[in-house]
Amino acid sequence: DLTTPRPRRLAMVLADLANGGIGKMRVHLANEFARRGVAVDLLLARTESPYLGLVGPGVRIIDVRTSHALFGAPRIAWYLRRERPDAVLTQRSRVNAMVLRARALAAAREHFSRVHAC
Repeated sequence: DLTTPRPRRLAMVLADLANGGIGKMRVHLANEFARRGVAVDLLLARTESPYLGLVGPGVRIIDVRTSHALFGAPRIAWYLRRERPDAVLTQRSRVNAMVLRARALAAAREHFSRVHAC
């Protein structure tokens, strides 16, 4: 239905959830966005984490399955073309670079204008 607005979509692109306070904080952040009605996709290069079980039902986990940020760009580009997120939140400079490469591959400039790091 074209008259029904779609929910805002946030893509959180992370290498992993880490094994410390930062990983747990990112899970809480994703859960809070979802609680507020944002459709949250958590794109992870590695899904091994003690915090994966804390991810709420409103957060979709997408396994990018890559060992290095350089190789993840095609999968992220596919995601950007398909899902068209309103915003992308990343974690580090290598992941930022991968998302920017993916945006160029997806020709997705009109979909989001900024990449924010957490």
